[in-house]
Amino acid sequence: MKRLSPQADTDIHLLLTATVFVVFMGYGSLLPVLASFIEHLADNGRRSVSWHAGMLMGAYTLALSAFAPICGRLSDRVGQRSILLVGLAGYVVTLLLFGLSLTLWQAYAMRIASGLFAAAVLPVTMAFAGASHPAALRARRFAWLSAASGLGLLAGPALSGITTRTGAGSGGADQWHVALASPFAVAAILGAAAWIALFLRLPRVPMARTPTAPDAARVQPTLFFLVLLLMFGLGSFEVAIGLRAQRFLGLTPAAISVMFMECSLVMIVAQIAVFWSPSSLLYGPLLTTSGLVAMAVGMALLPYSDSYLAQAGLIGVIAAAAGILIPVLSYRISRDAGDNQGRALGKSVAAGNLGQAAGSLAAGVLFDLRPELPFWLGAGLLVSAALAAARLAASGVALRANEKGRG
Repeated sequence: MKRLSPQADTDIHLLLTATVFVVFMGYGSLLPVLASFIEHLADNGRRSVSWHAGMLMGAYTLALSAFAPICGRLSDRVGQRSILLVGLAGYVVTLLLFGLSLTLWQAYAMRIASGLFAAAVLPVTMAFAGASHPAALRARRFAWLSAASGLGLLAGPALSGITTRTGAGSGGADQWHVALASPFAVAAILGAAAWIALFLRLPRVPMARTPTAPDAARVQPTLFFLVLLLMFGLGSFEVAIGLRAQRFLGLTPAAISVMFMECSLVMIVAQIAVFWSPSSLLYGPLLTTSGLVAMAVGMALLPYSDSYLAQAGLIGVIAAAAGILIPVLSYRISRDAGDNQGRALGKSVAAGNLGQAAGSLAAGVLFDLRPELPFWLGAGLLVSAALAAARLAASGVALRANEKGRG
């Protein structure tokens, strides 16, 4: 079982980063055109556009959550290369077919299938990062992958805006359908290019083995719990902040878009900071606890921010903390997983997607009852996560000094 040369290892991880970017760009490209896409396919059914929008997005997320642990476990058994190539090929095909859907039920089937195949891509790209050595390099790989997902979510809506502009003023149904399908076609073409590059460059031999942490079985459930609560808070925040900005601050859709762009950019900058930070500082137990506390404080104060500037500042705090915590927790789970990278990271992806979906759903329901409730619930759960992280650190399970040079 050979280690790759440093140059080959770097090239492969750049391709893996591009793969994650494409998957999240495909997801993000749907957001601006979702309502128009549903209206185009709907045949005056009983369900509203908003109902179908929620169900289509939820179908993708639930499929990804259900199949990520299965695909991760398979990658440990049959090899990461084959699972990743099958997953990316399936994602490209189903993304293209989604854009070409002629009925809503075809669209549902393709979204479910896309979630299934994405479940084969995301944990396996992370498992490749988990095989990086030394440990500091492995930590940076996770930060790169997290930043790629954020950049994909930024690029996706921009892609939709550019590709659908031509058909927006057209009165022809066929031309409008082509315009709506075009962002998915572009994302599929980029995904196909990434697949070819991965097919040519991915090693056919198993990745080098890494030892399993002796306390992994005890620690991992807590780490999955932290990922679940972190992403619940983030999902609740994303939905509730948009609703609040429109209803109470009177912001236009353009201003709200800028606000979300700020959130994404701050997260990406925070993840870039992860690239260059020493693991002894960045991956110690204090950072996880303090990051969760910072997110909780930001969430608790947001309902009382009565100006755009104050809200933007709190959004920046939340986004920076989340941007650091996402790769930090992924790194910690990978560090303890040893040879079970796919299995552990598949569970992490599932926990994160379930938490985000649950947070989004809870925010939508609670905001109508009382606008402060989503923020209070998110803050309370993040405090619970901070207490769990502090308890884990107090138990003596922390980043050990020998981790800094392992590899």
